[in-house]
Amino acid sequence: MCKCPKCEKTITQLDAEVIPAHLRGGKVIEGAVFTCPLCHTILGAGLDPVSLTNQIINAVQSAAKPGVRNG
Repeated sequence: MCKCPKCEKTITQLDAEVIPAHLRGGKVIEGAVFTCPLCHTILGAGLDPVSLTNQIINAVQSAAKPGVRNG
């Protein structure tokens, strides 16, 4: 089992919060912060996987539409 590095309690789930992530050049995408549900210590951060998946799906669907050319 995983333990929180701060409170040292066993972690059986994570809390996740979607936050804006600012990229170089000014673009903003959705990020995610993962925290211990017991002491709320930040355990990790990255791109929001659900948002990223939806963006990929939308891009593929747009590219697959008849009469639409990319590139």
